[in-house]
Amino acid sequence: DGERGARHGRPQARAGAMVRIGRRPLLALASACGASAQGPFERCSGESGLVDAATWRELRSVQEMDSHGQGLGVGVDPRSDAFQNFYAVLSGLVLPDLAGAIQDCVYGVISMILLTLPLADAQEGRDKARELLSTADGLLMAYGDALAASDWPLDPVAYSQYRLLLGMHRHDCAGSPLRVYMYNSTSDMTRRRLWGGAGMMGAASHMHAFFESGSCTTSNPDEADLFFIPADHGQGYDELLRRCADPEWRKEMLPYLQRRRGADHFFVVAANLPSWPDSEPLRHAVMLTVESYQVNHGIPRWYSPWKDVMIPGYIEPWRIAAMRSNNRPTEE
Repeated sequence: DGERGARHGRPQARAGAMVRIGRRPLLALASACGASAQGPFERCSGESGLVDAATWRELRSVQEMDSHGQGLGVGVDPRSDAFQNFYAVLSGLVLPDLAGAIQDCVYGVISMILLTLPLADAQEGRDKARELLSTADGLLMAYGDALAASDWPLDPVAYSQYRLLLGMHRHDCAGSPLRVYMYNSTSDMTRRRLWGGAGMMGAASHMHAFFESGSCTTSNPDEADLFFIPADHGQGYDELLRRCADPEWRKEMLPYLQRRRGADHFFVVAANLPSWPDSEPLRHAVMLTVESYQVNHGIPRWYSPWKDVMIPGYIEPWRIAAMRSNNRPTEE
């Protein structure tokens, strides 16, 4: 790749390089490159840009598997090693010469961004993920009309949940008059939102994103009706339970917990109900849970109907569409 870039008079790409570019600059870039995504924009041959044809072919194959799997209700695991490799290509070869990559394989650029966005979020933070998603949105605005006529196996709607998880749509909390104070002392437990936002276990991430982008949150604890303790499912959730066992940590990091013995606090359990010993410090808090009863390691766990709230597990739009496509009358 470096030799090919040198032959075309381009500097060798630096790993981790980033181009800051929004929708309007992308539209100008599209006009400069050509009026539509016909011809060279779909060749994916490595003729322009720093990415070779073999990499575009491999990307297309993974995108095809993901799109086909989504049609059946399953998708490629975002933790796949292939995505890590593609993210390195995106950072080191695509973004440093974005115009060349667009001219060669515009839909490949969009696919590479959407497929690796969870990695960007996990490794470099939500601001970087938002920046990349804005880049993909700009390309879709400029070239999206021709996508359906191309043979590139990409449905951008399948990744629409990323906009919700990244807080790119503000809302008024359905007009609720309630005010919610959201702790930021657990922010290190919410750093992999896109990774943790898939499937039933994504409920915690989606609830956090909902309040983060809603108008019903307040930074003033004295006007708050409720207090939200965010933690993503998995490592974040486990870490929350571990730290809550320390009374000094609770006193410092959850300073309003004892004002009403935690009865005005809530947290989300996206899977795996906590045992009574683990949840004892939060025993008066409201638990939003997708499960009502289970036995883990021989220990029964259940929610309390008098205070806890059952919520549905999150289901991606593409998974809903796959289930509906197989819906049949009861008699069949």
